[in-house]
Amino acid sequence: MRKKISHLAFLIIFCIIGCSEEPVCVDSSHFALLSVVSTSNIDSVQFYLNNQRICYGKADKKWVMCKDTAESLSDILVLKMPFDTKFDNCSVSNENPMWTGFVCEIRDSVNIDSSKLSIWIFSNEDTSKINPDFNVFGGLQINAIPERDSLKWFGYRKNPAIPHHEAFETPAVAERLGCFDGFCFSSMHSVVKEHCYDE
Repeated sequence: MRKKISHLAFLIIFCIIGCSEEPVCVDSSHFALLSVVSTSNIDSVQFYLNNQRICYGKADKKWVMCKDTAESLSDILVLKMPFDTKFDNCSVSNENPMWTGFVCEIRDSVNIDSSKLSIWIFSNEDTSKINPDFNVFGGLQINAIPERDSLKWFGYRKNPAIPHHEAFETPAVAERLGCFDGFCFSSMHSVVKEHCYDE
């Protein structure tokens, strides 16, 4: 009898541990992405919705234009994490700059719809506080780009953040939301019904 109980307890514990690793999926309307991308240095970013800080961190993501399997420059940017030191088959130039950025994922734990957005950007010893004149809604990826970089950013024919944001459309067809405090904003709609992530 004790063996049966111990086996049952083991199975229950195993199921709890194993099941907790299943991804969580939410409707796109309960999910949003906020990002700041720039060809200039950014140290860190803080995002606020309705004056409540929802996420912050170092701008440690790097995107560069790299060659695809056809040995030609693709029209997407490849995400390079901070530990990546090799940029083989990648092109970094005035024509193909390296982008630095920070991405904030907002999930259903935060009330997204009709939320007032504000962003603090820290670069070297400068601090920029941006207060765009629009509200955030679920199902969107909202990008903040310095005005000087906006022409290049909106010229991408494919979503430059592939493969990490492949669920969103390309900046070339993004809705322009206007420029505020030196940054231009755009929104891209999600093209999938659900977003899944690991807890």
